[in-house]
Amino acid sequence: MTHPLRLHIEEVISLTDEEFDFVLSHFEQINKRKHQYIVQEGEIVNKEFWILKGCLKSYFVDHKGKEHILQFGMENWWITDYESFVKQTKSKTSIDCIEDSELLYISFENRDKLTAQMHKMERFWAKKVKLGESRFKTEFYHC
Repeated sequence: MTHPLRLHIEEVISLTDEEFDFVLSHFEQINKRKHQYIVQEGEIVNKEFWILKGCLKSYFVDHKGKEHILQFGMENWWITDYESFVKQTKSKTSIDCIEDSELLYISFENRDKLTAQMHKMERFWAKKVKLGESRFKTEFYHC
């Protein structure tokens, strides 16, 4: 059976078995229980998560204590606080598990190494960002 991460990546770029093994070697797998955090407001985020199983929510709490949900992350989705991850600044959001979840993650350092050593993956992430931006613009302007 083909790994779900490989299927996802190959929607954008093709990989040999050896290339995928190299990509996967940069990831770690973790399991989180319902209500466990993967990102907490105020911390510097150094991981990007791929959801194998489960559901997560990304949100922030305003000055009045009201929770504002930014995103739900489901199976085969990426999730993190991207501003904190890319800029290596303190997170303005929290992400926790709505249900028990199985996740893969890649650290900021490993993603940097992987894209430097394998330009296919650099193209993959560049295309994912463009797809995400165009989807956001479409959804935003049609609200």
